[in-house]
Amino acid sequence: MIVSQGKYVLQRKWAYMSRVSINYLRVKKVIEAFCTRKDKAKIKSTSR
Repeated sequence: MIVSQGKYVLQRKWAYMSRVSINYLRVKKVIEAFCTRKDKAKIKSTSR
């Protein structure tokens, strides 16, 4: 009984961690793309 409960908790924790890491990677990618776009715009405005 206790062992199965511990396994269940671990599985839930792993699911939560994996979801968080996936969301983090997605957000990181978006932020990086946004930053590069901003840098490109900055370069364009300075070159003009």
